[in-house]
Amino acid sequence: MKIRELIHYPDTYYLVMVRDYTDMLWSSYNFWCKREYDGTNCDYSKWAMPGVHQRSPELFHDLVQADKNHTAGVIQPFWHPMEKPCINAGGYYSEYISMHLYSRKLNNYTIVVASEELDMYPLRVAQRVAKIINYNIDSIDLSTFNKVRVNTQDNKGTNSLISTDKYLPGRYNISHYQPLLPASRTMINKCWHEDCIALSKIPPYYKYTACHPEFNNNATATTAGMNVLVLSEIMNP
Repeated sequence: MKIRELIHYPDTYYLVMVRDYTDMLWSSYNFWCKREYDGTNCDYSKWAMPGVHQRSPELFHDLVQADKNHTAGVIQPFWHPMEKPCINAGGYYSEYISMHLYSRKLNNYTIVVASEELDMYPLRVAQRVAKIINYNIDSIDLSTFNKVRVNTQDNKGTNSLISTDKYLPGRYNISHYQPLLPASRTMINKCWHEDCIALSKIPPYYKYTACHPEFNNNATATTAGMNVLVLSEIMNP
Protein backbone atom coordinates (compact mmCIF):
# COMPACT_ATOMS: atom_id res chain seq x y z
CA MET A 1 0.00 0.00 0.00
CA LYS A 2 2.88 2.36 0.78
CA ILE A 3 4.31 1.91 -2.73
CA ARG A 4 0.86 2.49 -4.21
CA GLU A 5 0.63 5.75 -2.28
CA LEU A 6 4.10 6.87 -3.33
CA ILE A 7 3.49 6.37 -7.05
CA HIS A 8 0.53 8.71 -6.85
CA TYR A 9 2.38 11.54 -5.11
CA PRO A 10 2.23 14.81 -7.10
CA ASP A 11 6.04 14.97 -7.36
CA THR A 12 6.65 11.31 -8.26
CA TYR A 13 8.75 10.69 -11.38
CA TYR A 14 8.20 7.61 -13.55
CA LEU A 15 11.23 5.97 -15.13
CA VAL A 16 10.24 3.89 -18.16
CA MET A 17 12.89 1.55 -19.54
CA VAL A 18 12.62 0.68 -23.23
CA ARG A 19 14.61 -1.66 -25.45
CA ASP A 20 14.54 -2.87 -29.00
CA TYR A 21 11.47 -5.11 -28.85
CA THR A 22 12.98 -7.95 -30.89
CA ASP A 23 16.06 -8.13 -28.68
CA MET A 24 13.93 -7.94 -25.54
CA LEU A 25 11.65 -10.76 -26.72
CA TRP A 26 14.59 -13.01 -27.63
CA SER A 27 16.26 -12.23 -24.30
CA SER A 28 13.07 -12.93 -22.35
CA TYR A 29 12.64 -16.26 -24.14
CA ASN A 30 16.13 -17.35 -23.07
CA PHE A 31 15.94 -15.87 -19.56
CA TRP A 32 12.56 -16.98 -18.15
CA CYS A 33 10.64 -20.22 -17.88
CA LYS A 34 6.88 -20.62 -17.58
CA ARG A 35 5.08 -23.62 -16.13
CA GLU A 36 2.33 -23.58 -18.74
CA TYR A 37 5.04 -24.03 -21.38
CA ASP A 38 7.95 -25.73 -19.57
CA GLY A 39 6.03 -27.87 -17.11
CA THR A 40 6.65 -28.37 -13.40
CA ASN A 41 10.42 -28.20 -13.80
CA CYS A 42 10.01 -24.41 -13.91
CA ASP A 43 10.68 -23.53 -10.26
CA TYR A 44 9.66 -20.43 -8.38
CA SER A 45 12.65 -18.42 -9.59
CA LYS A 46 11.07 -18.66 -13.08
CA TRP A 47 14.56 -18.71 -14.59
CA ALA A 48 15.15 -20.83 -17.69
CA MET A 49 18.00 -23.24 -17.00
CA PRO A 50 20.38 -24.90 -19.50
CA GLY A 51 19.96 -28.65 -19.49
CA VAL A 52 16.50 -28.34 -17.96
CA HIS A 53 14.53 -26.24 -20.43
CA GLN A 54 14.67 -26.30 -24.20
CA ARG A 55 15.35 -23.14 -26.17
CA SER A 56 16.51 -22.58 -29.75
CA PRO A 57 16.27 -19.92 -32.47
CA GLU A 58 14.12 -22.25 -34.55
CA LEU A 59 11.60 -22.95 -31.77
CA PHE A 60 11.47 -19.25 -30.99
CA HIS A 61 10.72 -18.42 -34.62
CA ASP A 62 7.94 -20.98 -34.77
CA LEU A 63 6.31 -19.61 -31.59
CA VAL A 64 6.26 -16.02 -32.82
CA GLN A 65 5.12 -17.14 -36.27
CA ALA A 66 2.23 -19.06 -34.68
CA ASP A 67 1.11 -15.95 -32.80
CA LYS A 68 1.43 -13.80 -35.92
CA ASN A 69 -0.76 -16.28 -37.79
CA HIS A 70 -3.30 -16.51 -34.93
CA THR A 71 -2.67 -20.25 -34.71
CA ALA A 72 -4.97 -21.73 -32.07
CA GLY A 73 -3.80 -23.99 -29.25
CA VAL A 74 -0.16 -22.86 -29.15
CA ILE A 75 1.15 -22.35 -25.61
CA GLN A 76 3.57 -19.45 -25.45
CA PRO A 77 6.52 -19.23 -23.01
CA PHE A 78 6.29 -15.45 -22.71
CA TRP A 79 4.92 -13.66 -19.66
CA HIS A 80 2.34 -10.86 -19.70
CA PRO A 81 2.17 -8.58 -21.60
CA MET A 82 4.32 -10.47 -24.11
CA GLU A 83 2.20 -13.64 -24.05
CA LYS A 84 1.09 -12.63 -27.54
CA PRO A 85 4.56 -11.71 -28.80
CA CYS A 86 3.54 -10.38 -32.21
CA ILE A 87 -0.09 -9.37 -31.74
CA ASN A 88 0.65 -7.25 -28.64
CA ALA A 89 3.83 -5.70 -30.05
CA GLY A 90 2.13 -2.91 -31.97
CA GLY A 91 1.74 -0.66 -28.93
CA TYR A 92 3.98 -2.33 -26.38
CA TYR A 93 5.78 0.80 -25.17
CA SER A 94 3.85 3.74 -26.60
CA GLU A 95 0.42 2.59 -25.41
CA TYR A 96 1.70 2.08 -21.88
CA ILE A 97 3.22 5.55 -21.78
CA SER A 98 0.15 7.14 -23.35
CA MET A 99 -2.52 5.29 -21.37
CA HIS A 100 -0.89 5.10 -17.94
CA LEU A 101 1.19 8.28 -17.81
CA TYR A 102 0.43 10.87 -20.47
CA SER A 103 -3.32 10.43 -20.03
CA ARG A 104 -2.81 11.51 -16.41
CA LYS A 105 -0.90 14.58 -17.62
CA LEU A 106 2.39 13.21 -16.30
CA ASN A 107 4.39 14.09 -19.41
CA ASN A 108 6.85 16.21 -17.43
CA TYR A 109 7.24 13.50 -14.81
CA THR A 110 7.92 10.66 -17.25
CA ILE A 111 11.54 9.77 -17.99
CA VAL A 112 12.12 7.34 -20.84
CA VAL A 113 15.50 5.59 -20.93
CA ALA A 114 16.65 3.08 -23.54
CA SER A 115 18.53 0.05 -22.28
CA GLU A 116 20.98 0.50 -25.17
CA GLU A 117 21.83 4.06 -24.13
CA LEU A 118 22.20 3.06 -20.48
CA ASP A 119 24.50 0.24 -21.53
CA MET A 120 26.76 2.41 -23.67
CA TYR A 121 26.58 5.78 -21.91
CA PRO A 122 25.56 5.24 -18.26
CA LEU A 123 27.01 8.54 -17.09
CA ARG A 124 25.11 10.49 -19.73
CA VAL A 125 21.87 8.78 -18.73
CA ALA A 126 22.52 9.42 -15.05
CA GLN A 127 23.23 13.09 -15.70
CA ARG A 128 20.07 13.48 -17.78
CA VAL A 129 17.88 11.83 -15.15
CA ALA A 130 19.53 13.78 -12.33
CA LYS A 131 18.93 17.05 -14.16
CA ILE A 132 15.24 16.26 -14.65
CA ILE A 133 14.66 15.35 -10.99
CA ASN A 134 16.98 18.10 -9.78
CA TYR A 135 19.36 15.78 -7.93
CA ASN A 136 23.10 16.34 -7.54
CA ILE A 137 25.17 13.27 -8.47
CA ASP A 138 28.59 14.95 -8.59
CA SER A 139 29.86 12.97 -5.59
CA ILE A 140 28.71 9.57 -6.91
CA ASP A 141 31.27 7.29 -8.60
CA LEU A 142 29.57 5.75 -11.63
CA SER A 143 32.69 4.31 -13.25
CA THR A 144 31.72 0.72 -12.32
CA PHE A 145 28.80 0.86 -14.71
CA ASN A 146 31.21 0.82 -17.64
CA LYS A 147 32.91 -2.34 -16.36
CA VAL A 148 30.12 -4.73 -15.44
CA ARG A 149 26.59 -5.78 -16.32
CA VAL A 150 24.08 -6.91 -13.70
CA ASN A 151 21.50 -9.70 -14.07
CA THR A 152 22.64 -10.64 -17.57
CA GLN A 153 22.65 -13.87 -19.59
CA ASP A 154 23.55 -16.79 -17.26
CA ASN A 155 24.49 -14.45 -14.42
CA LYS A 156 20.96 -14.02 -13.13
CA GLY A 157 19.84 -12.02 -10.14
CA THR A 158 20.43 -8.46 -8.93
CA ASN A 159 23.61 -9.51 -7.10
CA SER A 160 25.08 -11.35 -10.09
CA LEU A 161 27.64 -9.57 -12.27
CA ILE A 162 29.46 -10.18 -15.52
CA SER A 163 32.32 -8.09 -16.85
CA THR A 164 31.49 -6.20 -20.02
CA ASP A 165 34.32 -7.87 -21.94
CA LYS A 166 32.65 -11.28 -21.42
CA TYR A 167 29.18 -10.13 -22.43
CA LEU A 168 27.90 -11.71 -25.66
CA PRO A 169 24.92 -9.71 -26.94
CA GLY A 170 22.08 -11.92 -28.08
CA ARG A 171 23.89 -15.18 -27.25
CA TYR A 172 22.74 -17.50 -24.47
CA ASN A 173 24.01 -20.80 -23.11
CA ILE A 174 20.51 -22.29 -22.99
CA SER A 175 20.14 -21.89 -26.77
CA HIS A 176 23.74 -23.07 -27.34
CA TYR A 177 24.95 -19.52 -28.06
CA GLN A 178 23.12 -19.53 -31.38
CA PRO A 179 21.99 -16.09 -32.58
CA LEU A 180 18.45 -15.08 -33.35
CA LEU A 181 17.45 -16.04 -36.88
CA PRO A 182 17.51 -13.08 -39.32
CA ALA A 183 14.05 -14.15 -40.49
CA SER A 184 12.79 -13.84 -36.92
CA ARG A 185 14.13 -10.31 -36.63
CA THR A 186 12.52 -9.32 -39.91
CA MET A 187 9.19 -10.76 -38.79
CA ILE A 188 9.23 -9.19 -35.32
CA ASN A 189 10.36 -5.83 -36.70
CA LYS A 190 7.13 -5.82 -38.70
CA CYS A 191 5.15 -6.78 -35.58
CA TRP A 192 6.41 -3.81 -33.57
CA HIS A 193 6.94 -1.36 -36.43
CA GLU A 194 4.00 0.83 -35.42
CA ASP A 195 5.18 1.03 -31.82
CA CYS A 196 8.76 1.69 -32.92
CA ILE A 197 7.55 4.70 -34.90
CA ALA A 198 5.41 5.94 -32.01
CA LEU A 199 8.34 5.60 -29.59
CA SER A 200 10.51 7.77 -31.82
CA LYS A 201 8.00 10.62 -31.29
CA ILE A 202 8.21 10.46 -27.48
CA PRO A 203 11.03 12.36 -25.71
CA PRO A 204 13.96 11.75 -25.91
CA TYR A 205 12.96 10.58 -29.42
CA TYR A 206 14.79 7.25 -29.66
CA LYS A 207 15.11 6.06 -33.24
CA TYR A 208 15.69 2.35 -33.71
CA THR A 209 16.83 1.14 -37.10
CA ALA A 210 14.07 -1.48 -36.87
CA CYS A 211 11.72 1.23 -38.14
CA HIS A 212 14.26 3.88 -39.20
CA PRO A 213 16.56 1.98 -41.60
CA GLU A 214 17.55 5.28 -43.15
CA PHE A 215 19.79 5.86 -40.10
CA ASN A 216 21.71 2.61 -40.45
CA ASN A 217 24.94 4.38 -41.41
CA ASN A 218 24.76 6.63 -38.34
CA ALA A 219 23.69 4.00 -35.84
CA THR A 220 25.56 3.64 -32.58
CA ALA A 221 26.10 -0.11 -32.16
CA THR A 222 28.59 -2.76 -33.13
CA THR A 223 26.72 -6.07 -33.01
CA ALA A 224 26.10 -7.42 -36.50
CA GLY A 225 22.56 -8.47 -37.30
CA MET A 226 20.93 -6.61 -34.43
CA ASN A 227 18.65 -3.61 -34.48
CA VAL A 228 20.47 -0.59 -33.18
CA LEU A 229 19.63 2.70 -31.55
CA VAL A 230 20.54 5.93 -33.28
CA LEU A 231 21.93 7.81 -30.31
CA SER A 232 23.32 10.58 -32.49
CA GLU A 233 19.74 11.59 -33.31
CA ILE A 234 18.55 11.86 -29.70
CA MET A 235 17.30 15.27 -28.63
CA ASN A 236 17.29 16.36 -25.01
CA PRO A 237 13.81 16.53 -23.49
